[in-house]
Amino acid sequence: MDIAKGIQALDTNAKVKLATIELMEKILTAQQEAFAAQQAQATLLERIRKLEADANRVSDWEQERARYELKEFPTGAMAYVLKGNVSDGEPGHRICPACYQDSRKSILQTISRGRGGEVVDCPRCEVRLTLVESAPIRIDASRTSGYY
Repeated sequence: MDIAKGIQALDTNAKVKLATIELMEKILTAQQEAFAAQQAQATLLERIRKLEADANRVSDWEQERARYELKEFPTGAMAYVLKGNVSDGEPGHRICPACYQDSRKSILQTISRGRGGEVVDCPRCEVRLTLVESAPIRIDASRTSGYY
């Protein structure tokens, strides 16, 4: 009888060990799935953070772009100029129309001035514009014949 009890104990012991191994495998699988879910969640949270940052940039640009209006100069060149009523003490300036279309603010820098106009460059995209504040004076050749 002792031998039978011993065999039965060995059989029970083997079943317990087998059940323990199966349980450990299930725990390991659950841990791996939990880790994968955490990684997926971290990836989604990072994507949300980036999308929120993009949305904030778009909102900020929409507010900034509302401060400017497109002006055509007599030379045909166009630039965005700061609206006077929204300057908030900021000096008057013009921004590059090409950069404006790319949702970027790049203040045009004066290169030279003369004869009622100026030449400006964009430091970002290097576009060069000739801006004249008033239309050029046109001389009628038929009326100047006696003056020279």
